Amino acid sequence: MFCFSERKSETDNKESVTIGGKNFDRYKVSATLINNSGKSYNIRLNSAPQVVSNIELVELNCINATGAKLTSKKLKLNLKPQTVNVTYWSYTKDGKYQSFVIPVVTGYYLDTGESVNDEAILIVPQGETPDVSVRKTM
Repeated sequence: MFCFSERKSETDNKESVTIGGKNFDRYKVSATLINNSGKSYNIRLNSAPQVVSNIELVELNCINATGAKLTSKKLKLNLKPQTVNVTYWSYTKDGKYQSFVIPVVTGYYLDTGESVNDEAILIVPQGETPDVSVRKTM
């Protein structure tokens, strides 16, 4: 079981804006997901090359968001990436043999008691509050 919370105070996160001659309300929304399930989630990547990034736990979709002015309509909460620093040796442009360190994502996790959070800016028609639906993706 996950515990999900969002900030409810409208005075801290609401302002009125005018876009294209129309009035809208702009909300700064934050969401936090806490793993209180009693078990850790861990996805290990195998050694084959993969195109995997940001494995979602929950997706929040704002039904009445306009997406105007490059704002969001969705907010996604993802597992945390597990990275390992890898050292490799290569020749530089000068012909020197030198070591380099790069971080490599080896998996994704969320341990018991840990949380993930994110923020988004939502623009909705004036007088409306964000109408948000929550969808569990994992």
